[in-house]
Amino acid sequence: GEVNEELSFYVAGDGLVAEQDYTFFFEIRNPSSAQSSPSLSIMAIGIPIIATSMEKNPNEITPPSIFGSTPSEAEPMEIRGLSVSSSFLIKKIGQSNANP
Repeated sequence: GEVNEELSFYVAGDGLVAEQDYTFFFEIRNPSSAQSSPSLSIMAIGIPIIATSMEKNPNEITPPSIFGSTPSEAEPMEIRGLSVSSSFLIKKIGQSNANP
């Protein structure tokens, strides 16, 4: 089943400045097996932001240069499984000289 996990940040010191962009980042290690992109949401207390789901791929972008990719593969933490066939994009192999 799906595991619900939570990551919390707390502001220390003098707090945040209005009209200022802030970026938070952290590393996540995806599993080696296939998984669908999980539900992601954001919420804030103090400056109230109710739990809001993230739009994961609102423009339905398909990842470039990946054979047979779909827009879902551009969603965060989506892992393509081995059940999806993969193959060469170009199936033409040749040699211009008889010598190796």
